[in-house]
Amino acid sequence: MSSWPRNPVRTAALAMALASLGCRHRALITSDPPGAQVRVGRQYVGVTPVEVRVSRMPWAENTVRVNLPGRRWMEIELNRRKRKSTHEVFLVRKHGRAGTWSPEDAEQ
Repeated sequence: MSSWPRNPVRTAALAMALASLGCRHRALITSDPPGAQVRVGRQYVGVTPVEVRVSRMPWAENTVRVNLPGRRWMEIELNRRKRKSTHEVFLVRKHGRAGTWSPEDAEQ
C-alpha cells in the first residue's frame, strides 16, 4: 500500500508544483523615450523595451515600475487573467508643483 495519500508534505509540494506550471504572465513594456529602467517589485529586470514575466498567483507582486532620470516614474499593475500583454508608457519631464507649469512644458 502506498504512503502517498498519507503524506501531506508531498501532497502540498505536488499541488504547488502543478499550480506554478504555466502560470506566468508575459508583458512587453516599451517607453517613450526608450531606455527606461524596469522593476517588478524591488527586482530590476532591464531597460525598455523589455519583456517581463510575473507570476499569475494571487499573492505574487505584479506591479511594474518604469523610471527614467529626469522623467516622472510610472507604475503598471498587470492583469493576472491574461497570459500576454503589451504596455506602452509615456514618461513626461519632471516639473514643479501644480500651477507652476503649462501643458506645453510637459511636451518638451
